[in-house]
Amino acid sequence: MIETINKLVRTSRQMLHEIGREPAPEELADKLGMPLEKVRKVLKIAKEPISLET
Repeated sequence: MIETINKLVRTSRQMLHEIGREPAPEELADKLGMPLEKVRKVLKIAKEPISLET
């Protein structure tokens, strides 16, 4: 899962430089060849804080 999050973040940054704005989840899904729902789920997980005590 962490690899997927990192891949998504890396691609998002790359697209930000290419198109000059944050890419939409649909654009990320298309670029990565992932289902849209998976991209949305990973984006949601990536934004949630993670406890350092786990």
